Amino acid sequence: ANTEAIEVFEEVLKLTDTHQADTLYLGRLYRKMGDAYLGLGKLAEAKQYIVKAMATLGLPLPSSDLGLVGGVLKHVSRQTGHRLWPSRYLGKELDPKEEEIRLETVILTEKLAVVQFLNGDPNPLPMLFGVVAGLNIGETMKTTPETWSIYATMSAVADFIPLHSQGKYYKDRWFALGKTIDAPNAFVDGVLALCTVASGNGEWQEVKDLVEKASAICEELGDHRRNAEAVAYLCANTLMEGGPRLSEPYNKREWEIAMRRENPIHIAFAYQVDCSAAVWKGEYDECIANAKKCLALSEKSWVGEIPEYIVRSSMWLAQWSKGEREGVWDAVKAALDKFSKASAVDFSAHLIDAHLAETVFLALEDGKRNALPKAQMAEIEKYAQIAIKNIKKSSAIFSIGVPALNRFMGSLEWHHNKPEKAYQLWRAAAEKAHAFPMKYEEARAYLDLGRHLPKGNVERSTALEKAKALFSECGLDNWVAKAQVEG
Repeated sequence: ANTEAIEVFEEVLKLTDTHQADTLYLGRLYRKMGDAYLGLGKLAEAKQYIVKAMATLGLPLPSSDLGLVGGVLKHVSRQTGHRLWPSRYLGKELDPKEEEIRLETVILTEKLAVVQFLNGDPNPLPMLFGVVAGLNIGETMKTTPETWSIYATMSAVADFIPLHSQGKYYKDRWFALGKTIDAPNAFVDGVLALCTVASGNGEWQEVKDLVEKASAICEELGDHRRNAEAVAYLCANTLMEGGPRLSEPYNKREWEIAMRRENPIHIAFAYQVDCSAAVWKGEYDECIANAKKCLALSEKSWVGEIPEYIVRSSMWLAQWSKGEREGVWDAVKAALDKFSKASAVDFSAHLIDAHLAETVFLALEDGKRNALPKAQMAEIEKYAQIAIKNIKKSSAIFSIGVPALNRFMGSLEWHHNKPEKAYQLWRAAAEKAHAFPMKYEEARAYLDLGRHLPKGNVERSTALEKAKALFSECGLDNWVAKAQVEG
């Protein structure tokens, strides 16, 4: 349907004098083109038409970072005015045509945020500019479902900055307005925005409740794109919460939705969980085979940077673990350098950070065991530090990274012959993982603690027993066996 829609819209555009056409008509036409490309997973084309529509309706996206910063500051100032003097700026009666233009612009800014998020764009400025500008425009009208939805997006963007108090303010506004607005479409958009941060903070049950309701709406509407995006949260969340055993039924559901339209982005969502689960389970050949399928797909169609790198990093970890190391170290170094410069805007990038760190720390152990030359060990340790910094940076926004941060910091302290510091960090990692819960991370922390404590130590045997029980719950028999050997 989207392919046919694009063909129709292209024919309409050929017959339209864009210099003489009504701006609202032309803006809507461009937006519908963007929607169709978004439905096909063609994000570059979707963004092109969304930005063109915004400019047509009077909200051009600045082309430089300097222009974006200026635009953001201007709209933040306006938003401050809305908060301080609501009666002066909010909920005005407008000319019907002007109201239609403003409403269309709000829709477009929401679409821009979706495209920027799916693209994994490391530059947060376009998204921030669009969302703040869209919110300001939406608030000048009587409250609409579209404005209700953009409160959720604004909440997520505020948390990315991070301005958590502002994120809570807009989130509370979204929930409060939801009691008075019955708009299923806008509800789904709001859920997709809110769950980005809620997932990154391990609010598993809240996300599950919201997503299941949104998914049911999408099924009723026949909206496969947003349904796949919603269920993808459950797949990644359950993997982190309870390991492969908990995530497996959700990822089967993701595959089923993704294959309805064979959307490459949604197929990559499914592969990222399959590959991560397989490498955790020690099924290295399966991980590598699935990763290669996904990467072959990515050569034909853009699948999003974050899913692609989750798949790549899990493949590198699998290759390193089974001894197929040619080219892996250079790839891991390049990825760590790349993500050290990126902004944290997607909670699922935690899997990239964790897979890369895991590979580096395996290299560090191997290097020490094999007495590698000083220069090689210095390079490995340098990248161990970068891996930790990357996790620390994302943990400032998404708290699910904290257990892994403590675990890898403990491993580095152990490497530096500081056992007491290592023990403290591994205990902290287990405690923080338990609080979410994140059972795989908790089990890994207990395993590291247990296997490094002296034999005969009571805490050692207790930690290893906890690790075995948690690994078993996650469906990770390979890790149960590793804990058993240490006991």
